[in-house]
Amino acid sequence: MGDTWNNEYTGEINSKNTWKLKNISDTVVLNAESTLSMIIEDEFTNLLLKGKQNIVVIADKETGFINEMTVNAEASNAVDLNHTENNPTKVTSITTYKIK
Repeated sequence: MGDTWNNEYTGEINSKNTWKLKNISDTVVLNAESTLSMIIEDEFTNLLLKGKQNIVVIADKETGFINEMTVNAEASNAVDLNHTENNPTKVTSITTYKIK
């Protein structure tokens, strides 16, 4: 418990994650603190958003299969890459995945 490691995800949302092993019992509990960036594009704008997210994963100890995962993310301080003005935008999301 307490071990940490880093990984990086690139795609529509880019994140740099620092994972920490929080607990081992019948389940394994992991937590990740992440920095993220994303570009939101449409016909009117091209916004760069940056922020942070927190991920909690609860997985089966025997199989490693994820039973539940919650991602709390917030990104803001948008810069419009097509223009020089700021476009104040904030995206906040809480997503929970559960196996029934």
